[in-house]
Amino acid sequence: MAISVKKTLHTAKEFMRKMKIRPIKVQMPNRSVTDMIPLSVAVVFWKYLNESGKGNSLSRIGQEYLDEYLTDSLM
Repeated sequence: MAISVKKTLHTAKEFMRKMKIRPIKVQMPNRSVTDMIPLSVAVVFWKYLNESGKGNSLSRIGQEYLDEYLTDSLM
């Protein structure tokens, strides 16, 4: 969620720590282990960036499209 909007991993980890969000460890088909989060967390992270003035065009577009996608998928 940080890399896709050209933000540092530290920024994302600090946000997740403040929000008390813990990623889920997942083993990928190639056997590598990675941290995963729900898409809704990415939307909240990008919204946080945008509202705090730390966002950019990628976070604004990402927030808009993911928010719309998640809203449509619930209907």
